[in-house]
Amino acid sequence: WAFFEFSRFGGPGRGYGGEGFSHPILDGFVRLIAGPNKGLVLFFPAVVLAGVEAFRRMRPTPPDGAAGPNRAAELLTVAGALLPFVSLLLMASAWWSWDGVSGWGPRLLVPGLAPLGALAAGALVRWSARRSAAFVALSAALNFLPLLQNPAFAYKYTSVVRQVPVDRETAGTFPEAFVVRAADGSPAVMGRYLLPTVPSASDFVLYPWLFSVRLAASPAAAARALENPPWLSARPDMTLVVTPFPEVNLDDVAPAFSVGFLGRSLVSGRRLSRRFACYDPALAFQVLKSQQTRDLERALALAEKLRRIRPGAYPNALLAETYRLMGRPETLSSFIGSLPDRRRALPPVALVVALAARDRGDEETARLALGKAREGYPLPALDRALAAPLSEWPLDLASFLATAGSGPGSGLPRGGEGFRDQ
Repeated sequence: WAFFEFSRFGGPGRGYGGEGFSHPILDGFVRLIAGPNKGLVLFFPAVVLAGVEAFRRMRPTPPDGAAGPNRAAELLTVAGALLPFVSLLLMASAWWSWDGVSGWGPRLLVPGLAPLGALAAGALVRWSARRSAAFVALSAALNFLPLLQNPAFAYKYTSVVRQVPVDRETAGTFPEAFVVRAADGSPAVMGRYLLPTVPSASDFVLYPWLFSVRLAASPAAAARALENPPWLSARPDMTLVVTPFPEVNLDDVAPAFSVGFLGRSLVSGRRLSRRFACYDPALAFQVLKSQQTRDLERALALAEKLRRIRPGAYPNALLAETYRLMGRPETLSSFIGSLPDRRRALPPVALVVALAARDRGDEETARLALGKAREGYPLPALDRALAAPLSEWPLDLASFLATAGSGPGSGLPRGGEGFRDQ
């Protein structure tokens, strides 16, 4: 892990640029262990058994009377099982997005769970076979929901919660790039970053609710249901930015229920590839990574491959951005010109057009294109760029997406046109 930190960030405990360990560590610790939204005990009750087993093995007089080398081995066993988890827990507790933002449960702790499972197994072997089987069955049942309700749909749905005003102390726990400030300096934060502190937005509430929406009698009924999320009674200020909810976007957050199957991401077909794509997003991230490291020949080859197998606005933008970074304005201009007007106006492509115009000093075109992107990506970073001199804009598409605090294509545009295409 230390090697990764040095390779990716240049040193330990640094993280992505502009982000940091700004969340109160005690608050994050309590929420990650026993909180109603992301508390590990709810998702992985074996953590309790692991703690009991660790205490048993670390007692001054072990139950088996071991001493000397055996005693040292017991302590090393416990340390080997606990330290990976404890280190991740401490880092996640202080990280600004302690909850991990997306995914089922406290995803930032997942790499440390395997050794905890080994400790828990040491406790289970002293139980009766029936009690052990019941405990394992309960643990599995607690994590059955995401097999029925894809976490990606929950993430897309919560990404369209509107910005919520917060006090300055709360705003200080978020990276500045994620905070929107009004003319008087009062801060607001995108609602999805606040939902992990709202019990009625817990995974154990949201996932079954979204699943029930998918069982609605008609698309119109499903769209109406989505306008009233389960946390609304507790937080009426956390409404959606799209109301009424457009039926055309239902497939992206609440598609009609169908039986899933293993390997579905490898199956071709319009509906399946859109809903359950794995390879395409991974390839897109490799393009973005190659652009960040300026390995542009690799970025070009991967971007061309992505566009062949998955045409759309974001692959178009990645290819255009690669041409821009390679200093090939004629190729870029020819490629953008070959796209239909509607596709040139979609947010990710418009962002690259804005950057290209910035490069050549065409401020009018740059701001016009960025305004088009802003219509589909209502994100703080784009607001700031529109109000800032061109010289203060992020350098490239990757930086824009990073400072936006949002993965590519996340969040519904204002209106259904072209959302699936993104």
